[in-house]
Amino acid sequence: MNCAGGRDRNAPWGSRFEDTPQPLWRTMLGTDLLGPYSLLQAAAPVMRGHGWGRIVLVSSGAGEEGWEGAAAYAAAKAGLIGLARSLAWELGREGILVNVVAAGLTLTERVRATAPPQVLEGIAGRLPSRRLSEPADVAELIVFLASAANRNISGEILREGSATGRSAHAS
Repeated sequence: MNCAGGRDRNAPWGSRFEDTPQPLWRTMLGTDLLGPYSLLQAAAPVMRGHGWGRIVLVSSGAGEEGWEGAAAYAAAKAGLIGLARSLAWELGREGILVNVVAAGLTLTERVRATAPPQVLEGIAGRLPSRRLSEPADVAELIVFLASAANRNISGEILREGSATGRSAHAS
């Protein structure tokens, strides 16, 4: 399971694409895409040797939908989707399943401390369940996908609850 990443906390959020310095772009791709690549380079041969394995990459709704002012982050997270789908084909016949969990806004301690309540309520109102996910909600999905209970789900993007608020009819 790989869950590296997150935007550079010191970088200006919401800045224009053309104002994003190349070092920031490289850092984001390095953390969110090259990091998982490096981990998988080491893990895949071991899993092949055992004839079994489960790989879960954690992406973001931004990897599918984009996010204004976060092109580097969104590009890196989208790259994880292509990586997982390719590896699902390459490793599947050897008993190794590869999936992506696209996490949405999750009620971590940092989110609770920094996000205005009206913003959290607005996002929750766009979700089918009308609630944002807790860290345990995301973790339990990952645990299932990484376990032997997952017998044949591979090459998929699974959006946990907070990442499902994409519908045009969401109120």
